[in-house]
Amino acid sequence: MTDFLLASGRGVPVEFGGRRADSPSALLSGAARRNKFRLIKVRNNHYVITGGRRVIGGFAVHLTSLPSDEALRASTSLPLARQYLQLDGLPVPAGASFREDELEGGLAHFRAMKSEAVVKPASSAQGTGTTTEIRSEADFRAAWINATSARRTDAQADPRLLVEEQVPGLDVRAFVVGEDVIAATARVPLFCIGDGERTLREHVEEVSGLREAHPLFGKFDYDAVSYAQASGLALDDRSERGRVYQLSHGINMRSGGVTVDVTDRLGPSVRELAVAATWAIPGCKAAGVDLLLPDLSTADGAHLLHVDVQAGFAVHHYPWIGARRQVADALIKKMHENSRG
Repeated sequence: MTDFLLASGRGVPVEFGGRRADSPSALLSGAARRNKFRLIKVRNNHYVITGGRRVIGGFAVHLTSLPSDEALRASTSLPLARQYLQLDGLPVPAGASFREDELEGGLAHFRAMKSEAVVKPASSAQGTGTTTEIRSEADFRAAWINATSARRTDAQADPRLLVEEQVPGLDVRAFVVGEDVIAATARVPLFCIGDGERTLREHVEEVSGLREAHPLFGKFDYDAVSYAQASGLALDDRSERGRVYQLSHGINMRSGGVTVDVTDRLGPSVRELAVAATWAIPGCKAAGVDLLLPDLSTADGAHLLHVDVQAGFAVHHYPWIGARRQVADALIKKMHENSRG
């Protein structure tokens, strides 16, 4: 992670001029209009897209008409998605799923593991409820409670909890449409790199201001100064030249995380793995594929975490560092292609 952040830190956060991010519906609507299609609003955020006299598709927020019902079902159940990936011989972290009342079974599984553990809901809201680097039974019990409280409770959600082996790697989301990886971002903690001249406080205040002005990340309040103080960092000392300072614990944008576009840095085998993961889910024509990658250039040692047909794609339109990727346009064009048979 440190080497990646050091290399990525040479990039400058994208300047968006203080604007806020378009909603997923607005991104898809704009893409449809650019491609000369007509939009019909059915209700709320539900839209139908037509070309001439033919319906070519539709969408509701992040969900388009591209995936099948089974692909949607797998998106709301990590254990089901894992089963499909395993059936195709694709690499996933070792793990098992448990009901909320099976804590002792989960603990027994944890005790038998030879590495740190991850506990997360099988279906969560906005990626919350995941605890990593679990080393003790006390940590495991706390993680179990955290995952339980973050579970989705709607009828379609999988109520189980997932206990997995902690595997190394950079957390990357690749967005696959058809046979192509259209975009990929690495999800990383907020960070800065010392220049040996300014104080660490000046660095932290700078990146905090940039994050506050970001179209996506600025929606979520985050106090990087308090995090740095709690971490024991000497804010008023001169920063160390070339040192990477991590300024958030997690990579979730709600807890201080940011993104780096890595689309052009993915090796061919990584791209092939992401596409294979999408195709492993029945009827899945487009999805965000979550991977852990020890090396962006190769799939050696890579693990797949999830395939999500409702994955947020705005992060690719509004990266923290790197090129903007037009995922919405790719989705609209794929709907049009499918409608022609």
